[in-house]
Amino acid sequence: MQDASLQAYSAFRIVLALLVCTSREAIASVVSLDRDVTDVYDIVYSACGTARNDEFLLSLKSLQLMALSSPESEHSLYRIHIITDGGFKKDDLQILEKTSSFLFVLHSPSSMAAPLFAPCSTQRLYLHEHPDFDGIDDVVYLDVDTLWIDSMANVKQEFSKMREKQALFGMSVETTFLNGNGSWYKGGYSRSLPYYGEFGLNAGVLLLSLERVRATSFSKDRDEIISFYYPKRALPLGDQDVLNAHAHHHEEHIHVMSCNFNFRSDTACYDGFPVILHGNRQLREVANSSYSSLYKMFSRVQLRPAAQS
Repeated sequence: MQDASLQAYSAFRIVLALLVCTSREAIASVVSLDRDVTDVYDIVYSACGTARNDEFLLSLKSLQLMALSSPESEHSLYRIHIITDGGFKKDDLQILEKTSSFLFVLHSPSSMAAPLFAPCSTQRLYLHEHPDFDGIDDVVYLDVDTLWIDSMANVKQEFSKMREKQALFGMSVETTFLNGNGSWYKGGYSRSLPYYGEFGLNAGVLLLSLERVRATSFSKDRDEIISFYYPKRALPLGDQDVLNAHAHHHEEHIHVMSCNFNFRSDTACYDGFPVILHGNRQLREVANSSYSSLYKMFSRVQLRPAAQS
């Protein structure tokens, strides 16, 4: 997809969402608890340290904007689970809209998680063992450098496909054959590590069925992969490398999502308009790119209608 098309579509989605949101009196009102909830969405982020708090809040803002503009939001509850070491606090959420559709829960990191990559990034490999997530099944785990530019209803369909396949994880490919620059994995950057398929998988947007993960030997496999490859310095991308090594031997555990669920500059994705934009490699800082423009656009958006003078 060309940069201009991506930017135009995203601008359209934002304007449409603002028109819907600002027309609802309930969005600016006090949180109400007396409503029917038919869908509960569990969405998980890791926000350790403080360096990326602004970026994380933009991701939350984009999620809230797209969720509140969707017709099903009146009967949906979005439980946002934030794994933090204390760098991110509940007070930081004050810039977001107060609405009964959103519940924010802060969690301490699992002490079991191996520190392989960015702070707390491997938490996604231990969610099924984290006591705070007992009784929770389907979750979406997101990197903080993601932007929602379509609604969660699209992701809900992917969980249905995972159930049909009895898959544990839903992920998109690291890249496609259309990318002339090759893949992190196929290109030889990680020569000694086995990976999924031809190009490997990207973990920036990860769907998990925690119940099915608990019912398998994934924890044992994870620990064996880390103990074998980490001393060889063969896990430069940490949790993503672990998931790829596991998927190499257990392809049946993976549901491959369309690349528009993890739309990245190095994916060469032409599957349609993106649902989640993944601005990895600090693309928000690249001047005159569609990525930096979208981050600026979301940073200027105000969900709450301006006070009347």
